[in-house]
Amino acid sequence: MADINQKLNFLYDALVDNKSALIIELTPLILEPSQIENTNKFASLLTELKSTDLINPLFKTISLSKKGDPWLADFLYAAINVLEDASDDVGYDVPKNLISNLEDWILNYTGEISWKAANLLVL
Repeated sequence: MADINQKLNFLYDALVDNKSALIIELTPLILEPSQIENTNKFASLLTELKSTDLINPLFKTISLSKKGDPWLADFLYAAINVLEDASDDVGYDVPKNLISNLEDWILNYTGEISWKAANLLVL
């Protein structure tokens, strides 16, 4: 039982008391996705955090990506979900080539990248 309480205390500290510090720690990882072993789990974590502070770094990384990047689908997933949960009055920066990347992936490719790019562009 003590193990469960330790886990609960850890989760509370990370996700409630220190959520902003956790976001600050995660941002450099968003900007360097090659450092992340399991980007699928990482994207799910970002989605669950529901922090609009994640939108700008996600957009920046996606705007610098290429279709073949192994983490791209996961980061598109995270960006879509974080944006869906964001209120309409949240402002964020749209990097110069983000829209052109999304358009290219929609028009010139098929599959997961294409439909995720379309979902993000709609938002």
